[in-house]
Amino acid sequence: MNLREMRMYVVVLVVAVALASVGGYLVAAAQQRNPRTNEPFVVIGEEGTEQPKTLVVTGYGWASAEPDMAEVSLGVLTEAATATEAVQENAEKMSEVINALKDLGITEDDMETQHFSVYPMYSQSDPSWVIGYRVSNVLIVDVHDLNMVGRVIDAATEAGANQVQGVTFTLSEDKSQTMKLEALQKAAEDAKIKAETIASSLGVEIVGIQYVSESTVWYQPYRVDVEYLKAPETPIIPGDVQGSATIQVTYIIQ
Repeated sequence: MNLREMRMYVVVLVVAVALASVGGYLVAAAQQRNPRTNEPFVVIGEEGTEQPKTLVVTGYGWASAEPDMAEVSLGVLTEAATATEAVQENAEKMSEVINALKDLGITEDDMETQHFSVYPMYSQSDPSWVIGYRVSNVLIVDVHDLNMVGRVIDAATEAGANQVQGVTFTLSEDKSQTMKLEALQKAAEDAKIKAETIASSLGVEIVGIQYVSESTVWYQPYRVDVEYLKAPETPIIPGDVQGSATIQVTYIIQ
């Protein structure tokens, strides 16, 4: 045996001794048990364990509901030579609008300032020359009785509101939650039907569910813009509020 072969023999012998030592340690550890629970300290897993086969599908669901409340966007726009005058005039008119709404039973909790701005007006002949100031104050008014929408708009405009941007028909919190749950249920049923159809076509069997995730749930309010509201003889009839849900389901198959 030459020197090179002897070195290779020593290396192989060292590796074999090391592997035998590790194997002996694992076996010994597996044989040792916790005196309290009688469980082995080390559990050697089975080799070749396969991950479950899965089928991933996405389900979609839609639902609709009649709106039970409305949000009216209205406000006051004023112009004056100075910013102070424009703000003061706007505040006075808006106070009258708010008082008129309160007379209808609308509380301050159902009113929220959506937008307030003060900005200069410039001369058309000289863009650097400020000729006055414009102040805009817009309220969002929650109306819980849809039959009151027209009266709210009339009362506000009669009191000085000169901005009516539109009406958004929406859902109360309880009704919104009910519609979302309905959309989710339909999305789950859609996912189940798809999975069963695919499994049957492929000749596999669904044996369980590994994972479910809700991707999105939303609903779209029904809005009537200001152009529609310019015809007071036309009744405002809101359409249904639409909602949708999407879920992803991972099924275990065999």
